[in-house]
Amino acid sequence: MSTFIQSFNVGANSVSMTAKYFKFIIIGSILFSIIIIFLSATLFQEFFDLKMEPQITSILEDLSTLINIFLMSFGVGVVLTTLIAYRFASVYKNKIEDEHIKGSSVLSENAFADYQSQNSIQGYAISKKVKLNQDDLTRMLGVYGSTGTGKSVLLRKLFKQIYGDNHDAKIIFYDTKPEFFTEFYQPNQDLILSLEDKRSVHINLLKLITSTRDLNRIVASIIPAAIKGEDEGWVVMSRSMLSGIFIYCIKQNIKTMQELRSLCILPFNKLLEKLSEIEGTEAALQFLDIDEKQQTIYQGVFSSKISFIADYPCLDCPPLENGHINFEEFFTSKGRRVLWILGDDNDEKERLKRTVSVVIELASNSVFALGENQARKIFFFIDEFSELKKMDSLQKLIVKGRSFGCSIFLLMQNPFQLQKTYGREDAETILSCLNTNIIFKSNGDKTLEILSNMIGKSKVKEVNSNQSYGLSLMRDGASHNESRKIENAVL
Repeated sequence: MSTFIQSFNVGANSVSMTAKYFKFIIIGSILFSIIIIFLSATLFQEFFDLKMEPQITSILEDLSTLINIFLMSFGVGVVLTTLIAYRFASVYKNKIEDEHIKGSSVLSENAFADYQSQNSIQGYAISKKVKLNQDDLTRMLGVYGSTGTGKSVLLRKLFKQIYGDNHDAKIIFYDTKPEFFTEFYQPNQDLILSLEDKRSVHINLLKLITSTRDLNRIVASIIPAAIKGEDEGWVVMSRSMLSGIFIYCIKQNIKTMQELRSLCILPFNKLLEKLSEIEGTEAALQFLDIDEKQQTIYQGVFSSKISFIADYPCLDCPPLENGHINFEEFFTSKGRRVLWILGDDNDEKERLKRTVSVVIELASNSVFALGENQARKIFFFIDEFSELKKMDSLQKLIVKGRSFGCSIFLLMQNPFQLQKTYGREDAETILSCLNTNIIFKSNGDKTLEILSNMIGKSKVKEVNSNQSYGLSLMRDGASHNESRKIENAVL
């Protein structure tokens, strides 16, 4: 009853609401009874056997009948006015509640499951009721959450279904633990890339170059573009230098990473002697033919840019007889295959991030080299994405991958970290291209702000209520003003 009374006159105090409620019911019931009595005494005299004669006996009989009619009609009036009050309260309560007009909105799991059922959505289960639409796979997917919130549990659930359902899939999987590798690795068909693992294949950059286009892509994979605030000139210099060294290797028939590394770490004066004899290295020579002081500065910058090559283990681990990865051959081979890029807690963190980032970049470049084909089934699963180095080709693949039959799953704890790696604009581009996002519990004001903005904004009708109090109960009142505003769907 108290809930009903409050909804009947929202905005006033409880005593005032109770008084107004009973006043409405009593007055309404009395008016209803008076109308019934009037109709009974005029139009329905015969029905109620009202004589309406001046004799005392007739008057008493009619009065008794009218009292009974009054009592019955009053009871009916109480029921009717209560229903009217309830209806009025329901409509009025809806009017003064905030109302979603357009934009993003939050659905319960049951409501979303009903939507999927009504639209016959087919896909992979991510909970007991909700599925990930198959068509959303190539629209890219982001998974966010702090450690221990369930990202790995969800990924395992999804990966099992995708792995079992796509028998011709090619998968690039960066497994940081590596826990998925232990469960799903197939030694007869899968490849391992972990520079400290005896089973790992090698990366031979020189064997990946079959054209000038390949050369430029590999150089860009090793030396990503500058982010905002960095000097683009150092990137141009380093790319020109590395391109010149690659051209030298091709012309001199150099085939191994060990020889490539030896060239990259040569003092600039000795490198100048070698490249000056080779046609096509002019862009590199302009940065080599300088005074000794400038050479020292340039060489320091260049060494930091090609640290992947400088740190590459060319000898014992992994064994050279394991062969090297050819990404285009991998993507065009038959059957389901996985390239497992394994994390290693014992490896130096920066070195691991460089290696993983370069491998993913090389793989992304190879997808573009294959040409557009939406029928392909290529999957990238990248854990701790925000912790890796800048990957320009992967960024382009996130935008255009659908046309190449490519699905990308990015898992990260801190999307705000992307701004430090890619710059704000590119980071926002990456996040905006992830059309499906699954968000677990996250921490940090900046991270929560980004995730809230990703979910989107909604336009709502907001009702502001004001309450006034009078000297008597019946003088209490409330007023309500409507306004429209745009706010985040989830704060």
